[in-house]
Amino acid sequence: MSPLLFLSLALAQVPDLPIVGIPAANLPGPVAHQSSTTGYSVGFKKGIVRVYIGPDAAALDSWMETMGVIIERHRPKPIEGLGDTALAVGANIVLVREDNLGIMVQCDGRAQQIARDLLAAAVRAPFP
Repeated sequence: MSPLLFLSLALAQVPDLPIVGIPAANLPGPVAHQSSTTGYSVGFKKGIVRVYIGPDAAALDSWMETMGVIIERHRPKPIEGLGDTALAVGANIVLVREDNLGIMVQCDGRAQQIARDLLAAAVRAPFP
């Protein structure tokens, strides 16, 4: 067994590893870094994705609260089966939290699917 395969299998067995990133190939467009407190944005045709990888629960709580304020005027509703917690405004806006990862997608009807794809692509590893 190759060392890389062994390491991949070993890391896959550890559920408590934090999410450290989403490969650029899985993002729907080019990345625009904002800051260590706001994460980064990815603009694409008819939409935007905001991603934040929190170093701790308090930092992610703060980011989620800020994103929640942005969408609260649309009266989001909780949805099941997407991350640890998720809010959606129809099919156009979704705000989701999975462990230490926060994602907000605003687009033309595919927000939940884009969020699911990004969650599936998230990489877990020991936090640097």
